[in-house]
Amino acid sequence: MIVDSRQGFQGDSSRRLRADVWRLQNILRRDPALDGDADRLREFASLTWACLDRSGLLTSLVKNIDPSAIELASDFLTSRISLQTIKSEALDVVGRLLKNASVSTVGDVYEAILGDLSAAGNYGEFYTPRLLTRTLATVATMQRPDEVVDPACGTGGFLLSALSTGLVGAVVGVEKKPLPFSLCVANLALHEAAVPCSVVLGNGIEFLASREASIDAIVTNPPFGASEDEKVRRIFGKGLSSSETVDLFIVGCVRSLREGGMAAIVVPDGPLYGTNVRRRIREYVFESSARLTILRLPSQVFAPYTLIKTNVIIIEKGSGASGAWFYSLPPAEESQRYPLSPRELTAFTDWYAAPTENGHAWFEDTGTLERNELRLDRVHPEKLMARRTLDFDYSRVDSVQSDISASHNAVESWIRENLS
Repeated sequence: MIVDSRQGFQGDSSRRLRADVWRLQNILRRDPALDGDADRLREFASLTWACLDRSGLLTSLVKNIDPSAIELASDFLTSRISLQTIKSEALDVVGRLLKNASVSTVGDVYEAILGDLSAAGNYGEFYTPRLLTRTLATVATMQRPDEVVDPACGTGGFLLSALSTGLVGAVVGVEKKPLPFSLCVANLALHEAAVPCSVVLGNGIEFLASREASIDAIVTNPPFGASEDEKVRRIFGKGLSSSETVDLFIVGCVRSLREGGMAAIVVPDGPLYGTNVRRRIREYVFESSARLTILRLPSQVFAPYTLIKTNVIIIEKGSGASGAWFYSLPPAEESQRYPLSPRELTAFTDWYAAPTENGHAWFEDTGTLERNELRLDRVHPEKLMARRTLDFDYSRVDSVQSDISASHNAVESWIRENLS
């Protein structure tokens, strides 16, 4: 069974399963002890965790997850569960879900509810569209890495997508906030992770700084618009210090990759064209890349959280990049509800394995980029030319001028004849 919160239940999902999920969501929404979507996210994870513990399933589900992460998540989830009488009703629903469906199906339901509750409020840092996480995880695991890291893992979408490829030896997530950290641990447990998983409650930038030149693959969506304290801002040296969290994640990801490693980092437009430290960071990225690709995403990918234009920087660590590839991902057809098209994302994945220039992709050499301040917010040359070229037939200029002259003479003649 596949559940995508943005596209509904698919596959062999039953009417009873859908009814139970909707009932649970309604229970969570009407609980007066839960103040907003963050509380409901926490409560759902707490209920699920409690039912797994009661049923005896928890021990087997967490066998591949780092015990310290399990202990921290368990303490957070079990200490925060609502004391309202409504709790028993919700526990009954979750228990029935576990009884009537496989654990992996409940894991899909869990993912769907995470998406629905996040989309309803201001918790965009918790949830990256799963079409995008699956695509980037596929690209990042092409070389069958021993370890995939997400240093801003949220609820674990990228980690689960990496695990689903079956091409990774282990996954590591880092999350700064206790709530998404706990949701991530529960998410991994419900999806019965088959390889070692480690989730760290801490600062992802500091984690990356501690792993210089040692990580095989990174796939991440760092928080936009956030800032760090003075110590973290200067963790990579004065020349690359920044007040913007996303800038530091870019530097940290590149620095922590081993030679030949790969990183896919979701970023807003700002780092692609900013001056001063952002220009220096782009220079650092170029100097550290054997291949650099910029995936330009359609607008509104992260709506309603933000309407900021977003991109993905894809880096293969090394040296000698002669320029950068750009790929402008077409939006879904207007008839579709969401901006990401599964077909176009699959086309991008296929293209990445063997890049060529086409209507969506182009290459710009280092010289061209340097003449443009190493700006990476580039537009396809054909579209740029279309913007600059007026659709005007210059061969008709003489004819138009003759028509104007004849009209002018006719007016003068009429004035002489009628007004003299």
